[in-house]
Amino acid sequence: MRASPRAIPGARGQRDVIRSDLCQRALKRVKNVVGLNAWETLTSGKKRVPELRRLRQFIDDARNWSAFHYDQGQIAEGFRDWAAKPPFEMDAFESLGDSMEQTRFYFADAGIQRFSENLRQKHGFTIESWRKATNLVNYGIRFVVEAFVEELCSEQGFPQPKPYPPARF
Repeated sequence: MRASPRAIPGARGQRDVIRSDLCQRALKRVKNVVGLNAWETLTSGKKRVPELRRLRQFIDDARNWSAFHYDQGQIAEGFRDWAAKPPFEMDAFESLGDSMEQTRFYFADAGIQRFSENLRQKHGFTIESWRKATNLVNYGIRFVVEAFVEELCSEQGFPQPKPYPPARF
């Protein structure tokens, strides 16, 4: 996914956006050290993280086979793999309603989940290496985007966004 150069005056591509004054001011707002270090790893090109290369290929394959081009064979294989489990191990994502008529079981989601797990394994990710790569991306982007929005609001004279209340389970 490419950052839109139109959002930054004079920017023609991703590197211009990252190097822009707005982005640099936003980076100074980031207080989370883990997030800032992850951002540096993602953007510097100095530190090579093998998991990131595999993650990029995983995302490309997931996009091509399920999200955008919808390869029915790949998704069907994930569903068949999931459905081959004994019934006592099968899970469907559910949306519980007030009655049985209002309750939905999303078996297709379970097939997609299995497709994703199979794809993760195909790309050589263990659970640990998968978490390392996705956490690096998540932390690297999450805190910088938050700071970017705060800086953009400040620059444009908009009120600062309010944080979401903590999730209650």
